[in-house]
Amino acid sequence: MPVLKDTRSLCETLGDEFVHVFVGRERKKFAVHRALICSQSAFFNDAFIEADPASLKTELHLPYDSASIFEIYMGWMYRGHLVFKVFEGDDEEFTAHNCIDLCLFAEQKLCTPLQNAAMDLFQDSIRDGVWSLNYNLLSKIFCLDDSDDIDHLFHVREFCCAVLYHYFLVTQTWGPQYMTGLFQQCPEAMEAFLEFQVKMSQKKDIKTSDPQRRGNSTLYHCCFFHLHDSNEDEDACRSEHSEEGRLNSASSNALSQ
Repeated sequence: MPVLKDTRSLCETLGDEFVHVFVGRERKKFAVHRALICSQSAFFNDAFIEADPASLKTELHLPYDSASIFEIYMGWMYRGHLVFKVFEGDDEEFTAHNCIDLCLFAEQKLCTPLQNAAMDLFQDSIRDGVWSLNYNLLSKIFCLDDSDDIDHLFHVREFCCAVLYHYFLVTQTWGPQYMTGLFQQCPEAMEAFLEFQVKMSQKKDIKTSDPQRRGNSTLYHCCFFHLHDSNEDEDACRSEHSEEGRLNSASSNALSQ
């Protein structure tokens, strides 16, 4: 998969070849540089280059994807960070459920950097109280169809379990009655939580580490809830450490624009 490295001349790097992606039932049309979309996703690289190198494809139809989510993906590719109110006058609120949809889109389209960017946003927004881990959100995250044996949203589920562990067993902010009610409504979350508890119980820093703050301990390091390709160096990850006393750039920039 090609990687865009030369930033000296953006136009020269992107080239003048465009492809068109038609998204959703309404077939909303998006035009994007071929070099850019293929460099960011193995899925689109396969669709536009690898499928037929001799006769490059110029159109792709994604009838089951959301045009709003693809619009966010476009903004992320061209701007280098997540922006949700791309068009002036767009008053639609970006919710935690939309963020999970973005994570799923990135997962399906094999775009690991976007998965990690969305994970950072989710992590920061839970920390800052913008969103909360309620029953509806946990159900969306844990009650997916895993019949194809793919552990969808593993990084998001791992983070949710860590937050549940932190609030229940460390700070005791959430009592047994609250947790029982939560798990009764979402048994899948309880199963994952118990597995996480067994796995993490012997970690010496578990009682002093807050999973909502990236890099605040040796346990929950900056990339703890990220996915990285086997040949990707975690040191090159775009994620920033969470710092006390300031809003993280991922959540503050993305949700305010």
